[in-house]
Amino acid sequence: MNLWLPINKSLWTSSYSVFMSGLAMICLGVYYWFIDVKGCRTLVKPFAIYGMNAITVFVLAGVLGRILTAIKIAVAADKSLSLQGWLYGKFFAPLASPKNASLLWALMYVTLLYLVAWVMYRKKWFVKF
Repeated sequence: MNLWLPINKSLWTSSYSVFMSGLAMICLGVYYWFIDVKGCRTLVKPFAIYGMNAITVFVLAGVLGRILTAIKIAVAADKSLSLQGWLYGKFFAPLASPKNASLLWALMYVTLLYLVAWVMYRKKWFVKF
């Protein structure tokens, strides 16, 4: 199909849509076989924990992000940083290059949200809408 119509994401061509649909179906089939047919559920337990309170974690991520940028910390007489910028600069920037420090920040953020979801899962708190 790509001889006449290239697989191009930026144009959202029909060949790209068909290709991505096929790839999604292959992934779904592999996951179904691995989880339901073979019964390997231990590797996907973190996804189940996230999924039980997915909307809560999503909202918490947005609220926590806004709070971290709204709180300002004075670092000098005429300069202030957001709490997120201060935490990033204090703990993550000295550890690695900017790209890797950003990755460490994102991993910490996801881990923090996972811990909240895990506590909610352990206490059987499930928020339903």
